[in-house]
Amino acid sequence: MGVHRRFFSWLIVLCLPSFAIEAARAETPAPSVHWGSIAYPDQFRSLRFGGTFDRFTEFDGAGTRYHSTINESFGLNLATASWTEHWAKWPGWSTNLTLGIGPTGSQPTEYIQNNLVHPVLGDAPIRVGRKREDVTDGMVDASLTRWLRLLNDRPELFLGGGISVGTIYQEEFARIGVRRSSFDSFIPVIKDTPLHYVTDYLRFSGMARYSRLQSGALVHDVKPYSFLYQVSVSLGPYGTSDDPPHWEIEFALTWDSGIFTDATGQSRKEFFWSAAATYAAFRFETWNDSLHHKDKGPTYGFTVTIDLFKL
Repeated sequence: MGVHRRFFSWLIVLCLPSFAIEAARAETPAPSVHWGSIAYPDQFRSLRFGGTFDRFTEFDGAGTRYHSTINESFGLNLATASWTEHWAKWPGWSTNLTLGIGPTGSQPTEYIQNNLVHPVLGDAPIRVGRKREDVTDGMVDASLTRWLRLLNDRPELFLGGGISVGTIYQEEFARIGVRRSSFDSFIPVIKDTPLHYVTDYLRFSGMARYSRLQSGALVHDVKPYSFLYQVSVSLGPYGTSDDPPHWEIEFALTWDSGIFTDATGQSRKEFFWSAAATYAAFRFETWNDSLHHKDKGPTYGFTVTIDLFKL
Protein backbone atom coordinates (compact mmCIF):
# COMPACT_ATOMS: atom_id res chain seq x y z
CA MET A 1 0.00 0.00 0.00
CA GLY A 2 2.93 2.36 0.71
CA VAL A 3 4.12 2.03 -2.90
CA HIS A 4 0.65 2.90 -4.20
CA ARG A 5 0.44 5.96 -1.95
CA ARG A 6 3.86 7.24 -3.04
CA PHE A 7 2.99 6.73 -6.73
CA PHE A 8 -0.29 8.62 -6.52
CA SER A 9 1.26 11.36 -4.37
CA TRP A 10 3.92 11.98 -7.01
CA LEU A 11 1.26 11.95 -9.71
CA ILE A 12 -0.56 14.77 -7.91
CA VAL A 13 2.68 16.73 -7.57
CA LEU A 14 3.44 16.36 -11.29
CA CYS A 15 -0.04 17.31 -12.46
CA LEU A 16 -1.11 20.16 -10.23
CA PRO A 17 1.54 22.77 -11.21
CA SER A 18 0.07 22.92 -14.74
CA PHE A 19 -3.39 23.08 -13.22
CA ALA A 20 -2.80 26.63 -12.00
CA ILE A 21 -2.00 27.80 -15.53
CA GLU A 22 -5.01 26.45 -17.38
CA ALA A 23 -8.72 26.39 -16.83
CA ALA A 24 -9.60 23.83 -14.16
CA ARG A 25 -11.46 20.61 -14.70
CA ALA A 26 -13.75 18.17 -12.82
CA GLU A 27 -16.64 15.97 -13.87
CA THR A 28 -18.49 14.61 -10.85
CA PRO A 29 -19.16 17.05 -7.98
CA ALA A 30 -18.12 15.89 -4.54
CA PRO A 31 -19.16 13.82 -2.70
CA SER A 32 -20.78 11.77 -5.50
CA VAL A 33 -17.46 10.13 -6.38
CA HIS A 34 -17.34 8.50 -2.91
CA TRP A 35 -21.05 7.68 -3.04
CA GLY A 36 -20.56 5.49 -6.15
CA SER A 37 -21.03 7.72 -9.20
CA ILE A 38 -19.11 7.20 -12.45
CA ALA A 39 -15.99 9.29 -11.85
CA TYR A 40 -13.86 9.06 -15.00
CA PRO A 41 -12.54 12.26 -16.60
CA ASP A 42 -14.60 13.60 -19.50
CA GLN A 43 -13.29 12.07 -22.71
CA PHE A 44 -15.08 14.67 -24.84
CA ARG A 45 -15.55 18.42 -24.76
CA SER A 46 -18.74 19.33 -22.87
CA LEU A 47 -20.61 22.09 -21.04
CA ARG A 48 -23.19 20.48 -18.78
CA PHE A 49 -25.81 22.05 -16.55
CA GLY A 50 -28.18 20.17 -14.29
CA GLY A 51 -28.77 18.89 -10.80
CA THR A 52 -27.01 16.35 -8.58
CA PHE A 53 -28.78 14.84 -5.57
CA ASP A 54 -26.84 12.89 -2.93
CA ARG A 55 -28.17 11.45 0.31
CA PHE A 56 -26.41 10.35 3.49
CA THR A 57 -28.38 8.68 6.30
CA GLU A 58 -26.74 8.55 9.72
CA PHE A 59 -27.95 4.96 10.22
CA ASP A 60 -27.06 1.92 8.16
CA GLY A 61 -29.36 -0.89 7.10
CA ALA A 62 -29.03 -2.55 10.52
CA GLY A 63 -30.17 0.63 12.27
CA THR A 64 -26.78 1.38 13.83
CA ARG A 65 -25.01 4.71 13.52
CA TYR A 66 -22.84 4.71 10.41
CA HIS A 67 -20.24 7.29 11.49
CA SER A 68 -19.30 8.15 15.04
CA THR A 69 -19.31 11.95 14.59
CA ILE A 70 -22.19 12.43 12.12
CA ASN A 71 -25.44 12.49 14.08
CA GLU A 72 -27.79 13.71 11.38
CA SER A 73 -29.07 12.73 7.95
CA PHE A 74 -28.85 15.07 4.99
CA GLY A 75 -29.73 15.40 1.34
CA LEU A 76 -27.48 17.48 -0.91
CA ASN A 77 -29.46 19.16 -3.68
CA LEU A 78 -26.83 20.80 -5.86
CA ALA A 79 -27.39 22.81 -9.01
CA THR A 80 -24.31 22.00 -11.08
CA ALA A 81 -22.32 23.36 -14.00
CA SER A 82 -19.39 21.46 -15.49
CA TRP A 83 -17.12 22.60 -18.34
CA THR A 84 -14.61 20.24 -19.93
CA GLU A 85 -12.26 21.50 -22.62
CA HIS A 86 -9.79 19.52 -24.73
CA TRP A 87 -7.23 22.10 -25.81
CA ALA A 88 -6.07 22.27 -29.43
CA LYS A 89 -3.14 24.41 -28.29
CA TRP A 90 -2.00 21.61 -25.95
CA PRO A 91 -2.87 18.33 -27.74
CA GLY A 92 -3.63 15.50 -25.37
CA TRP A 93 -4.49 17.77 -22.43
CA SER A 94 -7.96 18.49 -21.06
CA THR A 95 -9.23 20.57 -18.17
CA ASN A 96 -12.53 20.96 -16.34
CA LEU A 97 -14.27 23.07 -13.75
CA THR A 98 -17.35 21.80 -11.92
CA LEU A 99 -19.43 23.95 -9.57
CA GLY A 100 -22.23 22.75 -7.32
CA ILE A 101 -24.35 24.73 -4.86
CA GLY A 102 -27.79 24.31 -3.35
CA PRO A 103 -29.96 23.82 -0.27
CA THR A 104 -29.32 20.89 2.05
CA GLY A 105 -32.51 19.27 3.33
CA SER A 106 -34.26 15.95 3.79
CA GLN A 107 -36.36 16.23 0.63
CA PRO A 108 -36.67 15.13 -2.09
CA THR A 109 -34.03 12.47 -1.41
CA GLU A 110 -35.64 11.00 1.72
CA TYR A 111 -38.90 10.30 -0.10
CA ILE A 112 -37.13 8.91 -3.18
CA GLN A 113 -34.85 6.63 -1.15
CA ASN A 114 -37.44 5.20 1.25
CA ASN A 115 -40.57 5.27 -0.91
CA LEU A 116 -39.24 4.57 -4.40
CA VAL A 117 -35.70 3.14 -4.52
CA HIS A 118 -35.77 0.75 -1.56
CA PRO A 119 -39.17 -0.82 -2.37
CA VAL A 120 -37.97 -1.53 -5.92
CA LEU A 121 -34.74 -3.12 -4.62
CA GLY A 122 -36.58 -5.08 -1.92
CA ASP A 123 -34.84 -3.25 0.93
CA ALA A 124 -36.46 -1.91 4.08
CA PRO A 125 -36.74 1.87 4.60
CA ILE A 126 -33.77 3.49 6.31
CA ARG A 127 -34.29 4.94 9.77
CA VAL A 128 -34.08 8.74 9.84
CA GLY A 129 -33.35 10.68 13.00
CA ARG A 130 -32.04 14.21 13.25
CA LYS A 131 -31.93 16.08 9.92
CA ARG A 132 -29.69 18.80 8.56
CA GLU A 133 -32.11 21.41 7.19
CA ASP A 134 -32.17 24.95 5.79
CA VAL A 135 -28.43 25.10 5.04
CA THR A 136 -26.67 25.91 1.77
CA ASP A 137 -23.76 23.67 0.82
CA GLY A 138 -21.47 23.83 -2.18
CA MET A 139 -18.37 22.37 -3.79
CA VAL A 140 -15.87 23.39 -6.45
CA ASP A 141 -14.04 20.58 -8.25
CA ALA A 142 -11.11 21.05 -10.61
CA SER A 143 -8.67 18.75 -12.38
CA LEU A 144 -6.18 18.32 -15.21
CA THR A 145 -5.92 15.20 -17.40
CA ARG A 146 -3.36 13.92 -19.89
CA TRP A 147 -4.75 11.64 -22.62
CA LEU A 148 -2.57 9.10 -24.46
CA ARG A 149 -3.36 7.03 -27.54
CA LEU A 150 -3.40 3.26 -27.46
CA LEU A 151 -2.69 0.79 -30.30
CA ASN A 152 -5.88 1.75 -32.16
CA ASP A 153 -4.67 5.38 -32.15
CA ARG A 154 -7.59 6.61 -30.03
CA PRO A 155 -6.97 8.72 -26.87
CA GLU A 156 -8.20 6.23 -24.25
CA LEU A 157 -5.43 6.06 -21.63
CA PHE A 158 -5.56 8.88 -19.07
CA LEU A 159 -3.72 10.11 -16.00
CA GLY A 160 -4.14 13.27 -13.99
CA GLY A 161 -5.20 14.85 -10.74
CA GLY A 162 -7.29 17.57 -9.17
CA ILE A 163 -8.89 19.08 -6.10
CA SER A 164 -12.30 19.43 -4.44
CA VAL A 165 -13.00 22.26 -2.00
CA GLY A 166 -16.18 23.46 -0.32
CA THR A 167 -18.42 23.07 2.69
CA ILE A 168 -18.66 19.26 2.50
CA TYR A 169 -14.99 18.23 2.72
CA GLN A 170 -11.64 18.98 1.05
CA GLU A 171 -9.80 16.59 -1.25
CA GLU A 172 -6.76 16.29 -3.51
CA PHE A 173 -6.75 13.31 -5.83
CA ALA A 174 -4.86 11.52 -8.60
CA ARG A 175 -6.23 8.97 -11.05
CA ILE A 176 -5.07 6.72 -13.86
CA GLY A 177 -6.99 4.39 -16.16
CA VAL A 178 -8.55 3.75 -19.55
CA ARG A 179 -11.81 5.18 -20.88
CA ARG A 180 -14.06 3.56 -23.50
CA SER A 181 -11.42 1.10 -24.64
CA SER A 182 -12.28 -1.66 -27.09
CA PHE A 183 -10.65 -5.00 -27.81
CA ASP A 184 -8.74 -3.50 -30.73
CA SER A 185 -7.21 -0.98 -28.34
CA PHE A 186 -4.86 -3.78 -27.30
CA ILE A 187 -5.19 -6.26 -30.21
CA PRO A 188 -5.21 -4.16 -33.44
CA VAL A 189 -5.71 -7.15 -35.76
CA ILE A 190 -9.28 -7.49 -34.47
CA LYS A 191 -10.35 -4.58 -36.68
CA ASP A 192 -9.69 -6.81 -39.71
CA THR A 193 -11.99 -9.59 -38.42
CA PRO A 194 -15.77 -9.82 -37.86
CA LEU A 195 -15.10 -8.99 -34.19
CA HIS A 196 -14.78 -5.35 -35.20
CA TYR A 197 -18.60 -5.18 -35.08
CA VAL A 198 -18.34 -5.83 -31.34
CA THR A 199 -15.71 -3.12 -30.89
CA ASP A 200 -17.97 -0.66 -32.72
CA TYR A 201 -20.63 -0.98 -29.99
CA LEU A 202 -19.00 -2.30 -26.81
CA ARG A 203 -16.43 -0.45 -24.71
CA PHE A 204 -14.73 -0.98 -21.35
CA SER A 205 -13.36 1.45 -18.76
CA GLY A 206 -11.32 1.14 -15.58
CA MET A 207 -9.68 3.50 -13.12
CA ALA A 208 -7.62 3.65 -9.93
CA ARG A 209 -7.89 6.80 -7.83
CA TYR A 210 -6.04 7.94 -4.70
CA SER A 211 -7.30 10.82 -2.55
CA ARG A 212 -5.99 12.87 0.35
CA LEU A 213 -8.92 14.10 2.46
CA GLN A 214 -9.57 16.82 5.02
CA SER A 215 -12.71 17.57 7.01
CA GLY A 216 -15.21 20.22 5.98
CA ALA A 217 -18.09 22.05 7.62
CA LEU A 218 -20.49 19.17 6.87
CA VAL A 219 -18.40 15.99 7.04
CA HIS A 220 -16.03 15.83 10.03
CA ASP A 221 -13.30 13.36 10.91
CA VAL A 222 -12.86 11.92 7.44
CA LYS A 223 -10.10 9.43 6.79
CA PRO A 224 -6.78 11.00 5.78
CA TYR A 225 -6.69 9.05 2.51
CA SER A 226 -8.86 6.88 0.28
CA PHE A 227 -8.31 4.31 -2.50
CA LEU A 228 -10.99 3.87 -5.16
CA TYR A 229 -11.21 1.35 -8.00
CA GLN A 230 -13.89 1.52 -10.68
CA VAL A 231 -14.71 -0.62 -13.73
CA SER A 232 -17.54 -0.23 -16.24
CA VAL A 233 -18.94 -1.53 -19.50
CA SER A 234 -20.79 0.71 -21.96
CA LEU A 235 -22.87 0.19 -25.08
CA GLY A 236 -23.33 2.68 -27.90
CA PRO A 237 -22.71 3.40 -31.62
CA TYR A 238 -19.02 4.26 -31.26
CA GLY A 239 -17.73 3.08 -34.64
CA THR A 240 -14.19 4.21 -35.36
CA SER A 241 -14.78 7.89 -34.68
CA ASP A 242 -13.22 9.96 -31.90
CA ASP A 243 -16.54 11.78 -31.50
CA PRO A 244 -18.99 10.99 -28.67
CA PRO A 245 -21.77 8.49 -29.48
CA HIS A 246 -25.32 9.76 -30.04
CA TRP A 247 -26.58 7.46 -27.30
CA GLU A 248 -24.91 5.37 -24.62
CA ILE A 249 -25.78 3.04 -21.75
CA GLU A 250 -23.18 2.36 -19.06
CA PHE A 251 -23.01 0.19 -15.94
CA ALA A 252 -20.22 0.58 -13.37
CA LEU A 253 -18.97 -1.11 -10.21
CA THR A 254 -16.94 0.81 -7.63
CA TRP A 255 -14.94 -0.29 -4.58
CA ASP A 256 -13.94 2.50 -2.21
CA SER A 257 -11.79 2.12 0.89
CA GLY A 258 -14.11 4.72 2.35
CA ILE A 259 -13.90 8.25 3.67
CA PHE A 260 -15.63 7.34 6.96
CA THR A 261 -14.64 5.26 9.98
CA ASP A 262 -16.83 3.34 12.40
CA ALA A 263 -16.97 3.75 16.19
CA THR A 264 -13.80 1.67 16.59
CA GLY A 265 -11.85 3.74 14.05
CA GLN A 266 -11.96 1.08 11.33
CA SER A 267 -12.46 2.12 7.71
CA ARG A 268 -16.01 1.76 6.32
CA LYS A 269 -15.21 0.14 2.99
CA GLU A 270 -17.95 0.39 0.36
CA PHE A 271 -19.06 -1.39 -2.82
CA PHE A 272 -21.38 0.50 -5.21
CA TRP A 273 -23.13 0.13 -8.53
CA SER A 274 -24.01 2.91 -10.94
CA ALA A 275 -26.05 3.05 -14.14
CA ALA A 276 -26.14 5.87 -16.69
CA ALA A 277 -28.02 6.59 -19.90
CA THR A 278 -27.18 9.31 -22.43
CA TYR A 279 -29.23 10.39 -25.44
CA ALA A 280 -28.03 13.36 -27.50
CA ALA A 281 -27.49 16.20 -25.01
CA PHE A 282 -29.35 14.60 -22.09
CA ARG A 283 -27.83 12.33 -19.45
CA PHE A 284 -29.21 10.53 -16.39
CA GLU A 285 -27.21 8.54 -13.84
CA THR A 286 -28.00 6.92 -10.51
CA TRP A 287 -25.82 5.16 -7.93
CA ASN A 288 -26.43 3.07 -4.82
CA ASP A 289 -24.72 0.86 -2.25
CA SER A 290 -27.33 -1.91 -2.41
CA LEU A 291 -24.69 -4.42 -3.56
CA HIS A 292 -22.92 -3.97 -0.24
CA HIS A 293 -24.43 -6.47 2.20
CA LYS A 294 -22.99 -4.69 5.23
CA ASP A 295 -25.23 -1.62 5.29
CA LYS A 296 -27.65 -1.07 2.36
CA GLY A 297 -28.79 2.45 2.82
CA PRO A 298 -26.48 5.17 4.09
CA THR A 299 -25.81 6.62 0.63
CA TYR A 300 -27.38 6.91 -2.79
CA GLY A 301 -27.82 9.61 -5.40
CA PHE A 302 -28.64 10.59 -8.96
CA THR A 303 -27.94 13.34 -11.46
CA VAL A 304 -29.68 14.80 -14.51
CA THR A 305 -27.74 17.04 -16.92
CA ILE A 306 -27.90 18.59 -20.39
CA ASP A 307 -24.83 19.31 -22.55
CA LEU A 308 -25.13 22.72 -24.22
CA PHE A 309 -22.31 21.89 -26.67
CA LYS A 310 -24.44 19.04 -28.06
CA LEU A 311 -27.43 21.32 -28.54
